[in-house]
Amino acid sequence: MELFSEIIKLSNAEKWADAKNEWVMEKSYLREGSECLCGKYPITKVCVLVNVLSGRQVEVGRCCAKKFKMKLDNDYDVLQRVKKDLSKSVGARIIDLSKKKCIITEWEYKFYSDTMKKRKMTEKQENIRKQINKKIVERFCK
Repeated sequence: MELFSEIIKLSNAEKWADAKNEWVMEKSYLREGSECLCGKYPITKVCVLVNVLSGRQVEVGRCCAKKFKMKLDNDYDVLQRVKKDLSKSVGARIIDLSKKKCIITEWEYKFYSDTMKKRKMTEKQENIRKQINKKIVERFCK
């Protein structure tokens, strides 16, 4: 199997250059023994991609996901770091994506945006950030 032909089959577009733009990362997680859409086995870093036009989902390895030109590496690493320590910040890109996917509320988005770069937060602020991070991590990581 070739990734490009498999994705084109599942897309509305007929060419890779257009088809790849129909897909966004839904979440990523670690799982031993998974198989990529391209046929590679085993993969451990699984990325779930969703076609924004059709709603179809596919699971691919991180190496294949890079071919979509998504910022997966950084997002994946950030999410894993925050998963280990919920007091860390996920950054603007992930917080924007979380709002867009309705993972967080408008209020949570504004709070996070206002406190994102704060090094010293009150205990209450830190607890709120942890609650928001927990929602984000649960949605993007299994």
